[in-house]
Amino acid sequence: LDPLKEKMEEFKKEVKDSKEKSIQNSASIQEQIRMMMERAATLGQEASNLATALKGNNKVQGNWGETHLEKLLQDYGFTEGVDYNKQELVRDAANQAVRNEETGRKMIPDFTLTFPDRKVVVIDSKVSFTAYLDYCNAEDELSRNSALSRHIESVRAHIKELSRKDYSRGLSKSDKESLKYVIMYVPNETAFQLFFKDHQDEWRDAFEKGVIVTGDLYLITMLKIIRLTWDENTRRQNSENILNTASELVNRVGAFVETFESIGTGIKKMEDSFESAKAKLYGRQSIATTQNKLIKMGVECKKPVQLPSAALPDGDE
Repeated sequence: LDPLKEKMEEFKKEVKDSKEKSIQNSASIQEQIRMMMERAATLGQEASNLATALKGNNKVQGNWGETHLEKLLQDYGFTEGVDYNKQELVRDAANQAVRNEETGRKMIPDFTLTFPDRKVVVIDSKVSFTAYLDYCNAEDELSRNSALSRHIESVRAHIKELSRKDYSRGLSKSDKESLKYVIMYVPNETAFQLFFKDHQDEWRDAFEKGVIVTGDLYLITMLKIIRLTWDENTRRQNSENILNTASELVNRVGAFVETFESIGTGIKKMEDSFESAKAKLYGRQSIATTQNKLIKMGVECKKPVQLPSAALPDGDE
């Protein structure tokens, strides 16, 4: 029975260890759940604070919309200072601030997005959240309809405001050429659709006035098209650069061959000159031969020239 007894003791120990680990894991899971609950409560409070701020502060709403729009631009590969400019004051040819003819206010669009042909399009973020949040939180149909009406009026007011600013005319006074419309971006697709689905005639009227009202989906489509245009333009420029570089290389090869041949011609001339000078030095009528004759006649010479045997007179060795 001793082996059985030992196995029973091992089994009891494993059961005890398993129970202790289960207690520890249970405590750990409870701690994780507690932390998740606290974090969820914190996120809920933060979301509530954000909603309150967006609902009650137009400046916060505007900043939030601009941040959301800039993130979209960056997500689709646009770079500030290269592809787009943010809050850039429109200036004329004399570097003076361009002002709206009707209001006299300076023109500072949220974003100016550049096309490959150096034309620009203005994108302005217009947030209509106060009435929209009331619409989402409405508890009865009457309150919901009232909030929806206020939301539609808010969008209309933003369209009218952008139409009056007339950014395209202001930019025409600068060194930039603007497209004849401005994109009004509503940074919430549902808020945009609340206006668009039942007011498409108003959307078309806004378009006729040079204002394109859009939410996330339409704007993303536009950005993709512009990004593809930029990419195609980059490929075209790269192809042109490759062709120019290849042409430059061919011209340089031709110039090198010409120079190389010129060097060969110069070397041949040097060889001919060298042989001519050598003949004058070592030939039978050369100065070295004359020197050798004078030495034989008794003229002293510290450094006589050693003539090749072919250059020596007959009988001289």
